[in-house]
Amino acid sequence: MRHIGVDLHKTNFVVCFLSDDERTHTETYPLTKVGIHRFITRLEAEDAVAVEVTANIYYFYDQVRPHVSRVVLVDTYRFAVIARSKKTVKADAAALARFLKLDYLPSVAVPSERVRQLRHLLQARETLVGMRTKLKNMGHGALTRNGLALSRSAFASKVSRARLAKREELAPADTLIMQAALRQIEELDREVAVAHGCHQRRAVDGQSHEDTAHGVLPTEEKRERGRQGDLCDGTEITDDYLRDAEEGVGLLVFGRSLIQSQVAGA
Repeated sequence: MRHIGVDLHKTNFVVCFLSDDERTHTETYPLTKVGIHRFITRLEAEDAVAVEVTANIYYFYDQVRPHVSRVVLVDTYRFAVIARSKKTVKADAAALARFLKLDYLPSVAVPSERVRQLRHLLQARETLVGMRTKLKNMGHGALTRNGLALSRSAFASKVSRARLAKREELAPADTLIMQAALRQIEELDREVAVAHGCHQRRAVDGQSHEDTAHGVLPTEEKRERGRQGDLCDGTEITDDYLRDAEEGVGLLVFGRSLIQSQVAGA
């Protein structure tokens, strides 16, 4: 049985093969279909692989996992040997291989495909909301420079933004800035709504599937099963809850509770 450490990057990955007699061999592969295929041909069914969690980890994991006995996803922040050492790709791969052999790696759970998609949607929505907030701040800055101190609600709705677009007391440069900010806020509002709708459908579809699989459960039983980690920490999905979610209230709590329960049950 070999223990294999993988230092995964955006365009390539460095692999350290550690044999039972402590001999090591390091190879570098391009992170392409051809490169991953070449790596897979070097694997044996009893091999174990350790790889740091990166943005492209699941692309790598899904292709390698069927060909080895196990793949350990390593939490880099908890793995002080890597986090505090002098960073070299060969040293990282070797450290992963050696600590895998010692069974001393802080690992993270592998979520289901649906949970992965929920995470991506939540992250995208948070990014879009952050961009929208920066644009609103830019608009408030244009107002402040012209002696206008308006409340946060000035950018909150289409009606209030339409009033801002008609203001004539701004300096020429600030008028252009305000118009640009308002146009981008309108577009981001649409994109946030799309991301929100996709997330809600996936989340509620998953909840509906859970109810279908186990039958419609009474509220108290749902809460009890929630405490056991089966149903989103016991959250009851009522019409009021979904209505709040559509307005952006409780969305992140809803999504994260779902993800946590799914990962805990994985």
